[in-house]
Amino acid sequence: MFSVLETNLRYVKDFVSRVRRPTVLGGYTDPAEFSGHDHVRYLGGLDELGSQFPGVRRSATPDYRLFAGDHVIPRFSLSSGCSFRCNFCSVPTQLTLTPVDRVAENAEAYRPLSFELVYVDDKSFGEARNWRSLGDVGRRISAYNPGFLGFIVQTPPSLACRDGFIQECWDMGVRYIEFGLEICDDRWLAHLRKPFRMRHVEQAMELATAAGMKVVPNLIFGIPGADYTGTVDWISRNAAHIPAVNVNWLAVHQGNERGGLGLPHREQGNSDEHSDRKTWLSESERDHGWQAIRRIYAATAPGFPVEPLVTADMSGH
Repeated sequence: MFSVLETNLRYVKDFVSRVRRPTVLGGYTDPAEFSGHDHVRYLGGLDELGSQFPGVRRSATPDYRLFAGDHVIPRFSLSSGCSFRCNFCSVPTQLTLTPVDRVAENAEAYRPLSFELVYVDDKSFGEARNWRSLGDVGRRISAYNPGFLGFIVQTPPSLACRDGFIQECWDMGVRYIEFGLEICDDRWLAHLRKPFRMRHVEQAMELATAAGMKVVPNLIFGIPGADYTGTVDWISRNAAHIPAVNVNWLAVHQGNERGGLGLPHREQGNSDEHSDRKTWLSESERDHGWQAIRRIYAATAPGFPVEPLVTADMSGH
């Protein structure tokens, strides 16, 4: 069994060409990549596991005893999906709530593990109507794990700005909040169909820091024609409250065709979010992206070597 991503696609393809054993795949890649291999079954989701493994119960509570004692950050979900339609994203737009009984069972399932933080995998925390049940989850975990420090959640700044939301999150044990910021530029936020603008970002940051919460920005580099000077400035101004940043390069891959960015998919590197080798980027744009990343790392990790930021030549766009 493999979960196939763009980053391991070529290795899995090589494996199935060499080892002709029954192989079950799933993931974010095009099933057509494995056409011609009769021993491969590519599933559309976990709900289809029963077609290959009779007796599998999708509703069963995970059993983590295999990882007993391992130091981890478990993932917990109150919902799946996201109704926002950012045009680079492959997350399903149908919002599905985790059944109430499963919420309690999953919270108890972490008992064998060694952890201080739990990552809440809801893509826009606070959108699903059951978000306040996170407080009960925290109480259940604290009852058997005295070292539990709290939760990490991710949500758009526009949701975080709702009256009282940040304070309620803090009271439920949220200690870190991720914002899918991508880039600090209203023009590009609109182009990416993000459900917020910089005024929301500024307000959400102020509310989070006032509550004592740390903020982790998620950033996307490699947007064709984009200037990241404003992003560097915003991160630098708020670095005291930012313990880390998550950096990826814009990628076009199976599942985010709804976007309409009009960028080519198949060329090598275009579908890899960890690669800067995009066919739509000039060398000056790549250099600009890396200089911005280095300055952001220098701001959030003092001592990181940095060069002066050079504005990219956007004349080709």
